[in-house]
Amino acid sequence: MTTAEIFSDRAPVGTQQPFNPEAYLTQYLDTEDVAELLHMKVENVRKLLNSGQIRSSFIGRRWLTTRANVETFLQSKAEGGPKAR
Repeated sequence: MTTAEIFSDRAPVGTQQPFNPEAYLTQYLDTEDVAELLHMKVENVRKLLNSGQIRSSFIGRRWLTTRANVETFLQSKAEGGPKAR
């Protein structure tokens, strides 16, 4: 297999869109987004994020997580996982 065949699915150099950090961040949910999604108070969501019950990262001055992490948390709760305090 040649190098050209290996990389044939990639766009030619110089044709890719420039990096857009705002579009990248739309993949993530902050505490307010999660609170709205779970119908909870922001303070209670912060406790879940801080305790690690919802997998997340503290970046800058805010917690960020993904919808997949929130869905994993909900699934663990439905299966009888640890109770939120």
